[in-house]
Amino acid sequence: MQCCYLGRSTHRGLTAPNACARRPTLLTCAALQLHSKLASTSTAKKPTLRSRPQLNNHTYSLFTRQIRECSDWNELRVLFLKQRDQLNTINLLALVHQLTKVSDKKSLAKFEDSGRHAFITHVVDDLSQPRHADKLELRGIANVLWGLARLGHNPGATWMDHMLLRMLQQLQAAGGCEDPLSLSQAIWAVAKLGHAPPPAWLDAFFSVVMSSMPDLSPQALANVLWGMAVLQAPPRDAGFWLAYYEASMSRMHSFSPQGLSNILWALATLDVHPPSAWLRSFWQAVAHVVPSFQPLDISHVLWGCARLRLEPPQKLLKALLLDSRPKMRHFGTQEVANTLWALTTLRARPKQVWLLAVCERAKRCMTEFKPQELATLVWAMANLAEEGDGKAGLTRMAPAFFSASLPALQYFNAQDLVNTLWGISRLHWAPSELWVQALHEHAFSLLPYCEPQQLVYLMCSLADLRAVPSKTWMARLFQASLPHLRTFSTSDLSWLLMSCASLSAHPPRPWMEGLLQASQARMQEASPSVLCVMARALVRLKYSPSPAWRQAFQLRVLGVLVTTTRDEVPAQAVSASSALCPGSRDEQDWSLGIAGVSTARPSKGNAGAHKVSSSEGDAGEDGAGEAAARESIAAAGQGRHKHDRRAAASSRAGTKHAIGAPSHEAEAETMFEAGALSTPAKGAAAPKAAAKHVPRGSKAAPHSTAYDSRVTHETEVLWRALRTLGVGQGGTLPHTST
Repeated sequence: MQCCYLGRSTHRGLTAPNACARRPTLLTCAALQLHSKLASTSTAKKPTLRSRPQLNNHTYSLFTRQIRECSDWNELRVLFLKQRDQLNTINLLALVHQLTKVSDKKSLAKFEDSGRHAFITHVVDDLSQPRHADKLELRGIANVLWGLARLGHNPGATWMDHMLLRMLQQLQAAGGCEDPLSLSQAIWAVAKLGHAPPPAWLDAFFSVVMSSMPDLSPQALANVLWGMAVLQAPPRDAGFWLAYYEASMSRMHSFSPQGLSNILWALATLDVHPPSAWLRSFWQAVAHVVPSFQPLDISHVLWGCARLRLEPPQKLLKALLLDSRPKMRHFGTQEVANTLWALTTLRARPKQVWLLAVCERAKRCMTEFKPQELATLVWAMANLAEEGDGKAGLTRMAPAFFSASLPALQYFNAQDLVNTLWGISRLHWAPSELWVQALHEHAFSLLPYCEPQQLVYLMCSLADLRAVPSKTWMARLFQASLPHLRTFSTSDLSWLLMSCASLSAHPPRPWMEGLLQASQARMQEASPSVLCVMARALVRLKYSPSPAWRQAFQLRVLGVLVTTTRDEVPAQAVSASSALCPGSRDEQDWSLGIAGVSTARPSKGNAGAHKVSSSEGDAGEDGAGEAAARESIAAAGQGRHKHDRRAAASSRAGTKHAIGAPSHEAEAETMFEAGALSTPAKGAAAPKAAAKHVPRGSKAAPHSTAYDSRVTHETEVLWRALRTLGVGQGGTLPHTST
């Protein structure tokens, strides 16, 4: 009782002075002892958070378990902020990995995404501190890079270089890598984040990967090649590709569908042509997984084939098209554009049902197409669609295309604009006046930057669409192209002149002289179709070239006729001369020269190897042809007196032959039909039946006798055949890579 009382009294003595006064001796000593103990406890310095003792492994494992149980990035952030100073390196790696899992489950709003990136920045900063960075091994660095790439968070060039340098030091210290999968993840992540690694790191990477190639899994092989393609960093050692082909070929049937498509896409991006044995194994592997392909995989395979100019087996191509049709509703804009471009480049002919499915898909997502994808869409559709019902079925896409492309025209480059116009003209679409006006305004700003062929196709497409530009627009065209006319090919010059004639745009005299001088300098490169187009254009423009140009033109035509068959071109060439220089002695000499050449030319049955290609550069026998032409003209000059009566009649008629106003204008007007100008087809051959087409009631011009007066009356018939020979029906506009 006494002890309890004393203890209770002692406690009360601290709070009640009266109790302490009744027992001054005993209570005072006890109070002093207790007070001193409490005072020492209250004045002791509390330990700070950073001075806390090191936690045991069980506690760190508990933190890792809590991190893996989080189902939202906000929960991870709360846990990170609460235990930030106690988390070790393994906990931070687990946090980054879990963050990639929870971020894939739902999309984030804009403010949530910014908050998540701020949170990731704090985690990255902690990992860069020495107490964590010094403990990161090769696999840990690869996991961090992989997680940041999956999250789409670029920590910056300084942080990336620091981590890659850390990897390089570990590779050099270990003399290799026991975990090549980590290296494949690292290069995939570096490429995904858009960071260019140092050359020393790439050399070490290629060296380690090449030595570890047999140990790489199919997924690792695909990641390595994909990263190299994105970084545009091919290996310098040729032995790398041999090791890669050997390792991948032995595991070809173990690749996933995405891995197979990524490999071909990467090879095409790096412009590396695999060996034929590897390709055969690749085609077999692709054929087994076609039903599992996603839209991106289909477009990658087709695009890779087109880029490398590979011809896949026809069964495989049909299987890809057949499999893509029910999946068309899942195709994105890039997949649609790349697939169409690839099929056009491969010269494949998909069925009309497939094209209509693409058309419906394009209509639904037309507003999502980028400018280059819009140009590719209409260009490829024009190439793939068949004449008649095939192109008529695609007109349902025209309103959506013009509506989506109108605001995007200002972002078209020169090639996109040319491809778009060419496709519209081939599809026979009729744009609105507002669209044509916007087209003229944007093309006006691009004229000084267009290449020669782009200017030609631009002008020809405008002529086909009957979209006549203003005089100011044409003046800018002439001003921009005049200094570069000598760089134009003969085909470009002829079609540029023909498009001006179709648009009723009479070029100024300096521009015409520059064009004719450029064509005269390269006359020996002109093909038969180019010569025909050039003659037609000059007649339609009512422009008379100089005698020197006419002589060069005639010699080139006669040189070409030497290598042609007897039944093809001679009467057409005579009518061309009649239109260009009517009533002149040059015409008589040239006509008699043609007669001499005609008697020496083989007939169709003996043509053999003398057929003339319609592409440029047909001057293989120019020397012999021109020599024969000169001899024929010289021989014809001796018989010039036989035709003096026709020359006298022509002079009595008072014919005037001034520059810009040739005679026989009424006759020249009947040489051409009204109609849209066909787009020039580079390398397109003339139809075989073109030269045989003669309207009812007309007679074909003679081939084995001298010039006859009936040629003048049959000029219209001959020029129709000449038009068919010069224009052709085929040809596609060349395209640049998505």
